[in-house]
Amino acid sequence: MNKLILAFLFLNFSLSAVFCCLCVPMTPLQQYCVANTVVKAKITGEKSAQLVTEYDVDILEVIKSPNLPSSVKILTPSQDGICGVALEKNSTYILTANYLEPNLHISSCGYHVNLDKATEEEKKAALDPLKPSLDCSRPAARPPNVPAGSG
Repeated sequence: MNKLILAFLFLNFSLSAVFCCLCVPMTPLQQYCVANTVVKAKITGEKSAQLVTEYDVDILEVIKSPNLPSSVKILTPSQDGICGVALEKNSTYILTANYLEPNLHISSCGYHVNLDKATEEEKKAALDPLKPSLDCSRPAARPPNVPAGSG
């Protein structure tokens, strides 16, 4: 019986190590340029299900996007181990996302900054690449080269 319990625990921890979120490190500018959507948004509601958390948001500013409506839902995995993001209701964020009509999809591999809680340095890092406007033609905007199978 003890061997069975040990085998179960080993398998459980082994699988949790396999099913974790791996992200390529990128600067805010690289994140903005890779995403198809960048917004400044206020979180107005949250509904959690077993696998997905759904946030209601008001879009305050569209920085980069294909025809985004002013009010959308954000979907993210419900657990951080599968790249989920926990957002705070009534907080304002800069978010990178992928817009797949009718929802925005975010993950912990994207860029998200709570502007209500960010330090001045964090706000500067988030907002400086957007001044005077987002320029993805700069060499610094290119994401790092990642060898196949590395993540």
